[in-house]
Amino acid sequence: MDDDIEKLINEANWDKLMPELVNYADNLIRRYGWRGFSPRKGPRGQLLANDKNADDFSQEAIRRLLDGRRKWNPDKVDLLGVLKGIIKSIISSELKSLENQMLKDWVEDPNKLDPISKAADPNPTTDVLLDRKFQRQTYEAFKELVSNDAELSNYLEALELTHLPREIEELTKGEIKATRAYELKRKLKSKLDTFLTKSDFHNNNLIRGED
Repeated sequence: MDDDIEKLINEANWDKLMPELVNYADNLIRRYGWRGFSPRKGPRGQLLANDKNADDFSQEAIRRLLDGRRKWNPDKVDLLGVLKGIIKSIISSELKSLENQMLKDWVEDPNKLDPISKAADPNPTTDVLLDRKFQRQTYEAFKELVSNDAELSNYLEALELTHLPREIEELTKGEIKATRAYELKRKLKSKLDTFLTKSDFHNNNLIRGED
């Protein structure tokens, strides 16, 4: 780390900065309750996103700045601004991970919400609108991946309406038998697991280009 930057960090008024960072992180976590998963609460009542609270995200942002994983140009942004940017990036990454898990859960359990939550936010922020677009794009990218497998693609389309094998057989006019639906469920889950763990997908810049 540059000596001048280290000096600025060491001399910062952390008694003032930390409450602002924690409050910022907490507000970000609250924004994402519309998704069909409400933020959970920790033992002290603090809101959690993927089992991490606002203080965890704030501390992690500081660590990434100190160990050089994130760069800072003090001529362009102050310390509070750069740390807020890091917090936003970390929380965004956690939420993408959680959304991917929801997508996998949806394939497994018919009682789960659909992969693109229909829950509405009456006053969505720009960040929320972008995240909705990213979530939709994640699902559409997976549909595109399986589109070359006519049977699996047909099964995925049916899943958007029902998870019941008998109803899937009816919807597909007998093209997918109820017994075959069970086999396709396993096949679909395997492909989905592979798709979501590809590092190049998580690092793409289709929407934001954030890490």
